[in-house]
Amino acid sequence: MTFTSNAPDYIEPIVGYRVWRFCEARINLLHSLSLREIWCARQAAEAVCFALPLTSKDNRSHLAPTRDCSCGIWAIRNQRRAARLMTSLVQRPLMHLAPIVNLVWGEVVLWGHVIEHQHGYRAQYAYPRLFYVPTHFRTLVVEPGVSRTRRVRAPEAAQMLSDFYGVEAVVGEARRFRPRAVPPGQQRLFE
Repeated sequence: MTFTSNAPDYIEPIVGYRVWRFCEARINLLHSLSLREIWCARQAAEAVCFALPLTSKDNRSHLAPTRDCSCGIWAIRNQRRAARLMTSLVQRPLMHLAPIVNLVWGEVVLWGHVIEHQHGYRAQYAYPRLFYVPTHFRTLVVEPGVSRTRRVRAPEAAQMLSDFYGVEAVVGEARRFRPRAVPPGQQRLFE
């Protein structure tokens, strides 16, 4: 007799690393790099599959993530690799003519159904745990209720992120940060 379990592989949340785009509107500060996904404040991000439901009879896509699709909330396993991604996007932007200077990166807690890959993870749920704001960071922010913008630099952006998401945000260069352990009890943050 074979016993099959549907229990999760991980009891505690996994910490990965991500890069986000700092948004100009103060309503939601972070967007994913590749999709127009918004990271809401004090609310877990939940993965959604954006693939067209070509094979589904009821025209619905599947729960994310699955092994047969690239959906899910992506995170890099290694902090050094995430820092290199951040640096490369700023120095050699993919499809932009000018360097991208409104990027932040940081630690993200992953839970729910998590699929492990060679360099990272895809998760069902995620929430930022710590932000790293590069010293060269700058952007324009649209003031709520006013049709004008103002310039925001690294220290203010870090404070905005900390206030908005309720987690620590530090300013500095990527190479000086060290990984941190998940504090006890963090796994119950969104239960």
